[in-house]
Amino acid sequence: MQGEPENGEQVAVNSNHRSNILGGDMKNSLLRVCAAVPKMRVADVGLNTEHIMEMIKNASGYAVMVFPELCITGYTCGDLFGNDLLIQKAEEALLRIATATIDIDGTVALVGLPYRYKNDLYNCAAMVSGGRILALIPKSYVPSY
Repeated sequence: MQGEPENGEQVAVNSNHRSNILGGDMKNSLLRVCAAVPKMRVADVGLNTEHIMEMIKNASGYAVMVFPELCITGYTCGDLFGNDLLIQKAEEALLRIATATIDIDGTVALVGLPYRYKNDLYNCAAMVSGGRILALIPKSYVPSY
């Protein structure tokens, strides 16, 4: 997997949306942040997605929910990351997760997935809220094992 795109392209966050979420939910200048750890099965995108969506649906009062790196597919997929079907299912799952946030007011969720861009594969965190994908952030510091 690649790290940050060479040309530095990044998806910009819609600042109006961000200010509505963070501005509306701040009480005494504090944000409630949740480190969410769903039950996961390696390469079982459907099951992992269901667990992620259920956790988002059941969270209340959190401004930010942070899920693990590559939580949609599982971190240890190894050679399966080269499988186009796994990557396609992960991207479809991201759309399902974003759609599941339509009725969740004031919460931003960060979920991890492999994402293909111009024939390169990136380990990304996707920011979703209000039924939309707000940003895809590629991992900057990729370890070399």
